[in-house]
Amino acid sequence: MCSVPWITTGRNRPAKTSVIELIRASQKAGANMIRFSKFFLLCNLCLVLACGDGGVADGGLDFSSESVTESWEDVGILPRRASSPPGIGQSRVSFAFMSEVDGAPAFRHDLQGIVELFQLNGTGEPGTIGNQFARANLERVSIGRTEKVHIHADGSNHIHNNPTVSVYTALIDFPTGGSWGARFILNNGTEGIKPFLLTFLVQDANLISSSGSSIPESRQQIVSDSVSIATISSANPPNPEMHNITIADALSDSQPMVISFITPAFCQSKLCGPVLEEAVNPNFLRYRESVTFIHIEPYDIATLQSGSGFQLVDIMAEWNLKTEPWIFVIGSDGRVIVGLEGITNEAELARYIDQALAN
Repeated sequence: MCSVPWITTGRNRPAKTSVIELIRASQKAGANMIRFSKFFLLCNLCLVLACGDGGVADGGLDFSSESVTESWEDVGILPRRASSPPGIGQSRVSFAFMSEVDGAPAFRHDLQGIVELFQLNGTGEPGTIGNQFARANLERVSIGRTEKVHIHADGSNHIHNNPTVSVYTALIDFPTGGSWGARFILNNGTEGIKPFLLTFLVQDANLISSSGSSIPESRQQIVSDSVSIATISSANPPNPEMHNITIADALSDSQPMVISFITPAFCQSKLCGPVLEEAVNPNFLRYRESVTFIHIEPYDIATLQSGSGFQLVDIMAEWNLKTEPWIFVIGSDGRVIVGLEGITNEAELARYIDQALAN
């Protein structure tokens, strides 16, 4: 069992494989389904990727597999969807972009622009022609910080505080499931980048993460005389105020909620801890008087500590969640404002909390 299919960093990332080599390997395989086991923790989530060179055919945009490597090689950027397949309705979708730096793939933290969405036609792999449906601004969301030091000519040290991971998010309203295409129109702050494409799947169902969805009246374990917080939270230190009320009881209070499914200590991608520390905890301190914060440990801690592996707690199945981290912002009416999967930060979460409080 593992978490959201994040691109791994640091010691888990081979230093000698370039982005272009990955692109060419996918071309030789003759498929749009690319499994980057060296970079991504997939965990049964299939990512369908395809790109094009921006050409238009028969009144639509060409998303054929022949355009895949041409698009990526032209710009030297490897795109991917950085969240699970969304469902019908409005969902927050995130994308990640990587380029080669010093011979190894690295996250792009410098991009800005828009994404255009296309409904794909045909029965090809995954469809050849896309007709434009909508466009959305992309918001860069960064988390984690690494310090790099270089020495100036005068001998002084200059410290760069760089993000560890950046994703680019948008709220997109999908009317149907199936194969969809994205065209990214980006710049790096100084010059434009030739548009490149990506295809991805949308589930033909309404998911709990879609805006407006109702949530289960769950009764998860909370701190009590018989339940120690160490058995239901791996945070260090844990916050008892996030474990003192069930979701069912919080719903009856008619107050906005932030419900986090995060495992700080056992996260497979090494990013769940920062999500709790950098996104949830600061907002808890800011909004604790007007918003109920609930933290759910996705895995059974006793099972993990016994060495028996990752066992999801029952509430994960109740919410139909198979990955983590997830953060749900819930309005006072008990309906989802947004479901944030994977990387988010303090500012993005605060914006949705403000929306919940304004409704």
